[in-house]
Amino acid sequence: MYVLYGADADFMRQIIRGAAHGVAQAHDTDGVRDALRAYAPGDGDCLHTLRVKLLVLLDQDEATRARLCEYRSPVVRDWHPVCRVKATRFYAELHDSLLPGWVKDETVTTSDFVDRVRAAYLVS
Repeated sequence: MYVLYGADADFMRQIIRGAAHGVAQAHDTDGVRDALRAYAPGDGDCLHTLRVKLLVLLDQDEATRARLCEYRSPVVRDWHPVCRVKATRFYAELHDSLLPGWVKDETVTTSDFVDRVRAAYLVS
């Protein structure tokens, strides 16, 4: 929830770097390493771009998905880890429907994609 609605770009960059590292370790090939360069968080990336990069990487990095379910913020007092059942439904929807639908339809903007992901998260 915090990733989808919050405005902490530095936190998202940190998660993206960790997820990219996890994907690189799980799929240690030149092609994967080359593809991951496109997902490196840039200083000029807007929040929607960071969210999209993170969501694409989360689809491939099980370890980061698990960490997000267990994470407790030392700063955000009302932070609650995501229920594993909710997370499982959400990640299945992300993988099976949301990402493929976005990739196949060039008319869907990153803002539209993030809005669809938010809606899926809320109902998962």
